[in-house]
Amino acid sequence: MVAPAYAAVSESLKVSAVVLVQPGEWNWQAWIIHQGTAGRYIAYPLSHEGSSSANLVGSYGPTLSISPDDRHLLEDQKTGSGDNFAELFTLKDGKFRLQIDPESGKPLSDRLLPFFRRTTGLSGDFYHYWVSWLGWEPDGQSVELLMSGHDLGEEYCADGWRAHFNIVTGRFFLTRDERIYNRRAIRPVNHHP
Repeated sequence: MVAPAYAAVSESLKVSAVVLVQPGEWNWQAWIIHQGTAGRYIAYPLSHEGSSSANLVGSYGPTLSISPDDRHLLEDQKTGSGDNFAELFTLKDGKFRLQIDPESGKPLSDRLLPFFRRTTGLSGDFYHYWVSWLGWEPDGQSVELLMSGHDLGEEYCADGWRAHFNIVTGRFFLTRDERIYNRRAIRPVNHHP
């Protein structure tokens, strides 16, 4: 069975998503459709090459957001129980291609946790690691992200910790408001006797 779905993501772009349903398996495939001149449409496929969650992409339908300049796309993808990834794509050579950090070789979600550790001084890995987007800045060069997760050592949890990512510089940063907000977003885990 093939079930098509369409969703507008900006004035000139929309998403065409098709889910191929096979026994016990869903496989989502998405294209970004651009309305060009004279009513012509150009289809840009999403390329997940290099994604750490590529084997899980397709399990759930993604949420997609286009930058104000229509050049970047953020995919918010549930990958399992309590886990969610946000990955950034840039339009290049006729495809929205996954943006990979040249130094670490990692996509956006995989780079946010090390930034969190450096900024907070906290160590450890997370289970139920959740990254999603909150919104684009008007210039289309920065996006605000939300991160949640539980420390594997059960010492603390982050609930709605926020940061910005600058697409041009490839770096995360915190605004003054985010620094204030983030103080309340980290709390110790309650241990019961």
